[in-house]
Amino acid sequence: MRGAKHQEMTVQDAASLIGVSPRTILNYLKTKEIEGIKVGKSWFLRVASVDAFCVRHGFRNERTSGADFSESAEKDAENTENNETNLENSETQKPLSERKFSISKLRLFEKLMVLFKQYDGCRLFLDNKELSKRFLILKSDCLEAMGSGYYSFNPKDKLRFYATSREKMGAILALCYCEESFVRNHPDFFNQVEDEILPAYSALIKRIDKKNERT
Repeated sequence: MRGAKHQEMTVQDAASLIGVSPRTILNYLKTKEIEGIKVGKSWFLRVASVDAFCVRHGFRNERTSGADFSESAEKDAENTENNETNLENSETQKPLSERKFSISKLRLFEKLMVLFKQYDGCRLFLDNKELSKRFLILKSDCLEAMGSGYYSFNPKDKLRFYATSREKMGAILALCYCEESFVRNHPDFFNQVEDEILPAYSALIKRIDKKNERT
């Protein structure tokens, strides 16, 4: 009988444990973030490697201690493709609030969504189409960089993307300061950005930077 360090789990098991799709697990295998062996069309992952991956990237390990995955591995070998598709569909059909790892749970992202819903560039700059267009582009870039940072597992990439998102938010702030009517009619916008949003960015970036220093 193999020792614990040689135990294996299926792609399906690992996806459920980490809270991502089986396709993402296959990408981790491809980039050697997780170790495994391929038998026929099925991958079998080393439990120790999956556990180490969870620790490395801050995932909560919900695997039952001492669980035996051999029976699950045999079932996975019979119909891997269908099982992976079903699991991926079931995860994506869950409400955002119920998914294990979703950017919607990031406090800063929540603040950004509230801010942008309250202050829509299309409505705020009706007399200046170019300003409105620029506002929307910066808003899109800001959220895109935030998402890239959240779903990146490399601390250095996280730092770079979050810093880019903060820069775009700063550009939005400067853009709005250029419009006198905006400054006059929407003082709360500047209070929210300068007193809540930008400090939240700084705290997040500082935390990632400290993680970089430790690694």
